[in-house]
Amino acid sequence: MHSGSHPVRILLLNDNSEHPNWGAKATVAGLESMLVEALDGLTLVRVAHSQLRRQYRTLTLPPLRGREYWRGEFGWAAEKFLNRVSRPIERYPEVVDDFDRYAKEWVSGRSGPDADWFVREARASDAVVYNGENSIYRNTMEGCRALFLLWVAKTHLGKPSAALNQTAYLDSVRPVLPAMVRRVYPALDVVTCREPNSWEHLRRLGIDRAELVPDAVFHLSPGEAGERRGQSWLERNGLESQSYFCLSASALPASRPTDRWDGSVVELVRRVARAGLRPVLVARDPECIYLQEVARRTAGLFFGPDHTYEELWPVFRHAMFTITGHYHYVVICSMVGCPFVPLSVNNWKMSGLCRHLGWKRTEPFDITALTSEMDAIAAEAAELTRHRETLSTSLAERASELHAQARRNGTLVRGMIERYAHVGGASGSECA
Repeated sequence: MHSGSHPVRILLLNDNSEHPNWGAKATVAGLESMLVEALDGLTLVRVAHSQLRRQYRTLTLPPLRGREYWRGEFGWAAEKFLNRVSRPIERYPEVVDDFDRYAKEWVSGRSGPDADWFVREARASDAVVYNGENSIYRNTMEGCRALFLLWVAKTHLGKPSAALNQTAYLDSVRPVLPAMVRRVYPALDVVTCREPNSWEHLRRLGIDRAELVPDAVFHLSPGEAGERRGQSWLERNGLESQSYFCLSASALPASRPTDRWDGSVVELVRRVARAGLRPVLVARDPECIYLQEVARRTAGLFFGPDHTYEELWPVFRHAMFTITGHYHYVVICSMVGCPFVPLSVNNWKMSGLCRHLGWKRTEPFDITALTSEMDAIAAEAAELTRHRETLSTSLAERASELHAQARRNGTLVRGMIERYAHVGGASGSECA
């Protein structure tokens, strides 16, 4: 536990617990649980994912000239009009060369209420911690902006600063974010990646001090309420006495059912179900809700948005296997010993997670080309069924090891706060 004499206050960037994705919600819960475990009297002040993505405009029409608003603050119809009588405001730097110029505007109180709030909260906090969940790739707005805020906190406010739990994928993006990473990360106190592909990638970028720490969701344990609800759903649908498999989709597009066209996802479910298994289609993200129609066309069951991520533990635990392109579904599958067939995602995180788990297959099947993958996926599913007991045991054992290692994120944050306190700390001081 933290040995300081006062409660610890952390400003958490990119709280995506309001995101519809179950994995995003679970990630924040995992990070919070390990920080609470590591730090006495913890208070978390949160910067939401949506706040990092705010885009401001200022009105130019009298008598409201100068009044600011952000996209989404008003209804669509009102904003369609307002956008005609306003101009955009940019308070974040577009490139790393402008970090210092914008940072000076922020700390001097010349960048608006969001900047004033951030600077005030950062000054009052013992540390600033960034939840890197799936945002250090593709030049994401939240990723670029969070790196700038870490830069302000560390170099202009003198705060212990950490970037945790990230997948870094910067090989095939417009080269804007990579320069930010190379500038910001060497200045931080702690940098961790959640799977080995990203850790190796950061090292190739020259970030030698980055550590490999398992995903924060490995730190979670299934809650009693979620277990009860999930188990009750299984019982209501007769799955306690019936063999079934789960299938979810991916953030990538797939051939889905439309009108008279079944599509390759339906075809895959039917193919795998021939082994006498009931299909359970699992979906939470809006782009995956088409699996409800897949369930209808395949005499399957739909496990959808009216459930919580805590209910996934019992659903996956009793499944014969899971076919999925969702990273955190694989994390939870491993924790309950459910063998899985990995499908492709929008970066290398699935491959990295399979490597971290020591799984038998590290190259995901291409969800965008299921027709050509059909035979191989069906063969993989049959093999998982034949060897389920052995695979389940080894998978759960490895997940247990990663569960123990995942708490290191909390240990590293505690250590950086204690180092600052020991040396009289930059906490409360500011750098030029």
